[in-house]
Amino acid sequence: MPIDAEPVVLRRYAQFALDNLLAAVVSALFAVGLFALALVLIDRGLLSREAGPHVIPVVAWSYAGALLLSALWVHVWSPLRNGGASPGMRLVGIRVRALDGGEPTLGANLLRWLVMAVDGQLFGLVGAVLIAVTPKRQRLGDVVARTVVERVRPTGTAPRPSQTSSAAR
Repeated sequence: MPIDAEPVVLRRYAQFALDNLLAAVVSALFAVGLFALALVLIDRGLLSREAGPHVIPVVAWSYAGALLLSALWVHVWSPLRNGGASPGMRLVGIRVRALDGGEPTLGANLLRWLVMAVDGQLFGLVGAVLIAVTPKRQRLGDVVARTVVERVRPTGTAPRPSQTSSAAR
């Protein structure tokens, strides 16, 4: 697909919110299902009533594990399998590309996700400042992983005459 060099900063925020909402919803549904299963098992006598107080910590730890796995799926695995785009990225029309123009590797996606711990500081202000001051509008995760986020335009549409660079702003 052709790439549009329009600014993608607001799209990146929307994508991040959508992807994290998806991960949280999937994890919450898993935790609610696990809690409901525990209650049914206790009610039917397949799990002792003495296990009841332990259900909440087990569900909480399971939720944390499910959230981690969901986040890995959304931010690392999904872009690897979907042309550099997570579900949120597909919705807002952006994708991640390697600086050489190819698709990012599993390692690059993982590195981008891990460095989000730094980029996300102060409600994402660290990443936002870096996006504003770097020439290719990269957050630290992009710089380290050698990637850039680009806007994807529908096939068959021409870029505006002022847009000649493939690097996103």
